[in-house]
Amino acid sequence: MSNTISPRKLGIGGIQNFSSHCDSSREAIKAELSGRLLFDVPQVNERLKVGSVDQILVDKCRESFFTVNDTAIRELKQLEEDATDKKGDEKKGTKRETAMYPPLVSVQPMAHDFHHD
Repeated sequence: MSNTISPRKLGIGGIQNFSSHCDSSREAIKAELSGRLLFDVPQVNERLKVGSVDQILVDKCRESFFTVNDTAIRELKQLEEDATDKKGDEKKGTKRETAMYPPLVSVQPMAHDFHHD
C-alpha cells in the first residue's frame, strides 16, 4: 500500500491537502505560461479548416446559440460582473467559479450537437 492520497478516497485532512496542492499548481502554471501564450494565430484556423465551414451554418448556429442559451449567458455575465467588482477575495472567487458550472454545462451540449435544417 502506498501513502499517496487519492482524490477518489479523500479523508477529512486529505481534502484540504489536495485543494491546497491544486492552488499551488494553478499558481505554478500561471507563472510558467506568463508571456508564452499566443492568440489569434492564423495557423490554428488553417489547421482546423475554419475557412471551409459554411457561413450560413455559422450564422444560424450563432443565432440559435444566443436564443437557446439566453438564461445561461445572462448568469455568466452576472458572475463576470460580480467578479470584476470584488477582486481579491479568494474564497468568494472559488464560489463564483463553482457557480459557473451549471450554466456552462447547459451551454456545452447545444454547441456540440447543433444542426440546422
